[in-house]
Amino acid sequence: MKEKQCPQCNRILPIVEFSKNKNLKDGLQCWCKQCHSEGNKRYRQTEKGKQCARRSVRKYRQSEKGKIKTKKYWKSKPGKLASRKTKLKQKFGITLEQYNKMFESQRGVCAICRKPETKRKSKGIGIRMLAVDHNHETSEVRGLLCDKCNLMLGLANDNVTILLNAANYLEE
Repeated sequence: MKEKQCPQCNRILPIVEFSKNKNLKDGLQCWCKQCHSEGNKRYRQTEKGKQCARRSVRKYRQSEKGKIKTKKYWKSKPGKLASRKTKLKQKFGITLEQYNKMFESQRGVCAICRKPETKRKSKGIGIRMLAVDHNHETSEVRGLLCDKCNLMLGLANDNVTILLNAANYLEE
C-alpha cells in the first residue's frame, strides 16, 4: 500500500487520505484531506475568504447558468398567489377561481366540522387556507377541509369502515 507524508501535519498516511489533483506530479493534493479541510475552514473565516465567497456567488449569478436558474426561480415565485395557483393546478387540477367558488359555496368553513380553519401558517402570520380534499384513487376533488378533518381522513386512509367504527365507538 502506497503512503505519502502530509507537510502540514507531518503524518505518513495512505494515499486514500489525499484528494486527487491531476495538476500535480503524483496526482494527489499536497495536504491530507483533514488538513485541507481545516485550512479551508480557517480561510473562510478570514475577511479575505468571506470576500472571496461573496465574489464567487456574485460571479455565478452573473454567469449564463446562474442567470437562467435565477430567472426560473424568480419567475416561479412572483408572489404567494402565483405559487398557490400553480400548486392547485398541478396537484388537484383546479384553478384559484374554482377554489374560491368552493370556498364561497361552503361559506368559508370545513365541509365536515363546519368550522373555519384555525391553524396558522408555518411562519405564524395569518391563517392557513382550507385544504383541498380529493379521492386518492380517482383524483376527484370532494371539497375543502380544515387541517384537523383532513388529517383525520388521511389517518383513516379514507376508509369508511374505520370512520364508521370510530363513530360507533364515540356513541357508546
